[in-house]
Amino acid sequence: MSDERAEPAPPPMQFPPIGFPTIYADNVLNLSHAAHVVKFYFSRLDPSFTAVSAAAAVAQHNPIAQVVMPTDGFVRTVLFFQQALNSMVSENFISRAEIDAIRGERTNLTREDQ
Repeated sequence: MSDERAEPAPPPMQFPPIGFPTIYADNVLNLSHAAHVVKFYFSRLDPSFTAVSAAAAVAQHNPIAQVVMPTDGFVRTVLFFQQALNSMVSENFISRAEIDAIRGERTNLTREDQ
């Protein structure tokens, strides 16, 4: 009889693993691209920490994470999100009218930047 004991099998891998980073973002702040790479920043709408009164406290978009990916990966991501958005509409999580309103907000932001 052997004194060697079998080691227990490692626990099954979890997905995502414990400690996997989570980012809460309100928006994408900007996007830039080169020949084969796309870079964009996630932003979060945070209150001002320097305002002297509640009336002066204006929320601002602060960059919180940068994403850099190859252009073809970016295109696959956009297509994935388009499919997800279509599913959300068909499941009544969001309406086309809400999407159009958000699209209008984004268009107005773009015009103000020019």
